[in-house]
Amino acid sequence: MTWCQQTLHYEFGITSRPTTSQFITPHGSVIPEWYEPFLFRARRQVAAGLEPQLALPPKLDDSPNSPELTAMRMRLEALQEAGYEQQ
Repeated sequence: MTWCQQTLHYEFGITSRPTTSQFITPHGSVIPEWYEPFLFRARRQVAAGLEPQLALPPKLDDSPNSPELTAMRMRLEALQEAGYEQQ
């Protein structure tokens, strides 16, 4: 992750961690302008044998009362109240 964070910060000026909201919007999927150059740079590193140090994300807390699942449940309930149906 260090390589990714340093590259994003020093090469592209991204000072915060990328979030899903940068890729998924209410209007569909989006590719941020910094993503393609970052992807090409990572591929060059791999091709040169200087593979970036990447790590798996932390395991999602999937307990019934976890904040992530509670937030998702609330969003689904709000959509249902607004008239959206599950399919």
